[in-house]
Amino acid sequence: MRVSKILLIPILTLICGNILAQSCKLKGIVQYKFNDNIGYKIDVGAEVYIVSENKLPNLNIKTWEEYENAALVSIKYWEYLNEPAGTFPQLDQLCKKQLDEASQLFEDVSLVDASGNYQFTLPYGDYYIFAISQNRNRPFSLTEKEKRVIVKKVKLDKPIKVLSINFDY
Repeated sequence: MRVSKILLIPILTLICGNILAQSCKLKGIVQYKFNDNIGYKIDVGAEVYIVSENKLPNLNIKTWEEYENAALVSIKYWEYLNEPAGTFPQLDQLCKKQLDEASQLFEDVSLVDASGNYQFTLPYGDYYIFAISQNRNRPFSLTEKEKRVIVKKVKLDKPIKVLSINFDY
């Protein structure tokens, strides 16, 4: 009887340890670029949403990367001409559609606190992170007319993962 109790404790510890180790604490800081002189400030009130990759089979992260690159090129080009930034309708409409679809499936949200931090505790797996700025927008964009959006794909396979987000112009 005593031997079985002695064996039971290490077995339970191992089982509990494995269960706890299968979740990841995803955390980071969210900032926005205030201006070129001051730099970045904490994006208090920004929202960070999460959704499992398998719930969004039609989301293509490359589309969001192309969209971001197109926006940056547009901003630089129109700054050079001293005019408001122009549009890129096909990418913009595709990203808006993907954002609308994803927003119906968001699993959890974390608001950015006064220190700039957000945090989730999630099971291991592949996820999409949708960060929505409280202080930045792109008036020329259908997708980001009211608030800037950054989409990242993240693989959670360790007990702690740090993913910080910076909103530029």
